[in-house]
Amino acid sequence: MPEKDINWDKLLHQLEEGAEGTPLSAGEAEIVQLSGAIHPYLQEAAEEEQEFPMAEGWERFQRSLPAAERFGDEPVLKRVHYLRWSIAAAVAVLLTFTGIRFFQSQQKSPAIVKANLPPASKVRLSLSNGQQVLLADGEQQLQEAGGTTINASDTMIVYQPGMTAGAGTEMNILEVPRGHQARLVLADGTQVWVNADSRLEYPAAFNGSRREVKITGEAYFEVAKNAKQSFIVKANEMEVKVLGTAFNINTYDHQIHTTLSTGKVSATVSNSAVVLLPGEQAVYNASASGLIKRKVDARVFTAWKDGDIYFEEASLKEIVHSLEREYDYTIHFDDPTLERLHFTLEMRKTGALQDILDNIAGTTGKVKFKTVNRTIFVSKPGK
Repeated sequence: MPEKDINWDKLLHQLEEGAEGTPLSAGEAEIVQLSGAIHPYLQEAAEEEQEFPMAEGWERFQRSLPAAERFGDEPVLKRVHYLRWSIAAAVAVLLTFTGIRFFQSQQKSPAIVKANLPPASKVRLSLSNGQQVLLADGEQQLQEAGGTTINASDTMIVYQPGMTAGAGTEMNILEVPRGHQARLVLADGTQVWVNADSRLEYPAAFNGSRREVKITGEAYFEVAKNAKQSFIVKANEMEVKVLGTAFNINTYDHQIHTTLSTGKVSATVSNSAVVLLPGEQAVYNASASGLIKRKVDARVFTAWKDGDIYFEEASLKEIVHSLEREYDYTIHFDDPTLERLHFTLEMRKTGALQDILDNIAGTTGKVKFKTVNRTIFVSKPGK
């Protein structure tokens, strides 16, 4: 309500004389309307809110005035005085209620928190001499026993063996926390993609007749061929033996899955063994049926290493459990029935979990996500 929109002298004349036909601006017309209704309007608001007895206070105010000055009996000059008071009250009410409406509109539209936090921890590399290195964005060069050189960043670690034969066999440990992935090139040229919340133990250099590593969590291996040295991956109770091939091992959730992409491997648990061909998977569950083999879509189990999010008719519980590791968040279901919803999801992995949540919510319309710090609450729309 701009001041320049109001001619106060004209407005007082209109109220005092009751002049008709005088054109008023929008602001002047609003003040006239409010000043005429100010008393009953405030009385009604007070009665609704029960904040103060407006009617009683108004009567006391009237009684406190000399008889000649009371409304209805006042002379012209006093009437002008109270008209000014009425206008001022109308302006105050207009501004007050405008402010309240603005405040209420602000209260009803809280800022939306997005799931865009970076991971809380960094990738850690432990060397055989006890040195522990947190890997950052920039590349750094490290030295291992036997002259092995390590070029390392937070996403790529490359081992270059030294010239000293029979040395450098001490174990290194790569720990990849939630929210991270790392790619490793071992001293023999084998490439390993290590997924979030995983730990890989391996030597700085391979000597002897076996190349042996140990994985907890999930990793994808592209094994460098060497007929003189078999490659052994130990994953809890399972041992996978190869000469040259590509496969994925997953030890999450009390099961061990070995999924073959190319080549041929044997998976052994105690006295049981299965041979896998491409597109086959060995599954071991100590509390269920032991070691079994089955045909699968290998990409469902290996897409992560290519930077893709891919689920085929997976439960929402399974999907969000994977996203928790991938992005370092905790996801809570307000309604447990939503856990059993099934989805097929295929998209490129981005740096923000929010992109994936928006994709799920927008595609299905059956769920909504609310983020509080590192926790995401899953509920039905409208809840």
